[in-house]
Amino acid sequence: LALSTSAVFGAAAAISRGLHPVVCAVSGVSMCFGGILRDLMCGRDVAVCTQSFAASTAAGASVYVLLRELCVRGAALPLNLRVALGMSA
Repeated sequence: LALSTSAVFGAAAAISRGLHPVVCAVSGVSMCFGGILRDLMCGRDVAVCTQSFAASTAAGASVYVLLRELCVRGAALPLNLRVALGMSA
């Protein structure tokens, strides 16, 4: 729950600043790179793509940004499709 909250919060903060949708999705993922930075500073082996944190955060932020953009552009999506997309991320 905390991972999804941080992904949506990061993407929403970027959207509120008027950034491009791709940048908004990447902003939702930026918190996962703190672990990579920690590994580099501590001299540990960097383990990219070994855990699904970055992938799941990217999926959640991307779905949020996509649904937000579709809503802003006036696309009428059925409720069950919106729920399915939200749950799939």
